[in-house]
Amino acid sequence: MVATAKEKVRPYYPDDPSSIPRIAQVWLHKPVSPLVVPDVFARRRNFVNSDLHVLLVDADKGERFQQKLQLEGLGYQVSSAPSGAAAKELLGEHGGEFHIVMVDDQLMAEGPDCEALVYWASTAAPHLKEVNFLVSAYEMPAERAARLVRLGATGVLLKPIS
Repeated sequence: MVATAKEKVRPYYPDDPSSIPRIAQVWLHKPVSPLVVPDVFARRRNFVNSDLHVLLVDADKGERFQQKLQLEGLGYQVSSAPSGAAAKELLGEHGGEFHIVMVDDQLMAEGPDCEALVYWASTAAPHLKEVNFLVSAYEMPAERAARLVRLGATGVLLKPIS
């Protein structure tokens, strides 16, 4: 619904349920009970722990930027590294600060590739035992995914991630 020049666009006030946009009223299934929050994004935000610190490792600058924006929008603290060498350096210095490390499967930049980085973190770096390594890929054979999990990855995420 587009507002014309004659119509006034009403501001949204979180404390005033009558100011909720029409689409949100439909989504909230009127009548509103005391358990329903008028903020349409509150349900999604309540499931996010903003104390988590994520390290993104991807050689593609655009992918890193997009994923960083999405994760920061959900309230996560995000750092990024353009290569395996930069990620290894960050993990060596600040490894205990990260809760999740997302590594691109096609990491072709300088330094270790995806498998080598996951293997290094699980064997040579004892301070990273509590860090979850997630591998992201557009497609991956089941054998490769199983090998990455055996090497120490927590799981595999298929792209596009939204």
